[in-house]
Amino acid sequence: MIEMLKNRKEALQKRGVKGFTLMEMLIVIAIIAVLVAIAIPVLGAQLDRSKDATDEANARSIYGLVQADVMSPYTGTGATATKVEGPSGTDPKVYTVTLSDGSTQKFEFSTRTQELKTTIDKDKKVVTVDLTYGGGTAHFGTTDTPTNNNSGGNGNG
Repeated sequence: MIEMLKNRKEALQKRGVKGFTLMEMLIVIAIIAVLVAIAIPVLGAQLDRSKDATDEANARSIYGLVQADVMSPYTGTGATATKVEGPSGTDPKVYTVTLSDGSTQKFEFSTRTQELKTTIDKDKKVVTVDLTYGGGTAHFGTTDTPTNNNSGGNGNG
């Protein structure tokens, strides 16, 4: 068979026809297949990291809204979160935050999110948001009790 391919190549070269042989084409296809096999897992990992970063940003936003509500007597902030509702059966990864002005803001988490817990204790001025997702965990929280602005403090506790 190899001899036949060599003879065919020689015959084509004598006629002045140039082109790829079957073996050359198969080698190129094999190289491309190896490169694709390397690229697909790398792209998948990058996609997972971007989903995790988005989920962390959403959790941080929820934390900021809830913290603003807890600290609003001290800071005089505007619209703050008054309620965080977990996912429902229709939207299993959407959390709804109700703001003090009555509007709502929805945060959609990826399927990699396993759990989002919020702890709010207005009396102790404690707010925590814990996110468990495919890439690990993220914790956002404060236990600082702000000082009253009239006492000469800087408001940072």
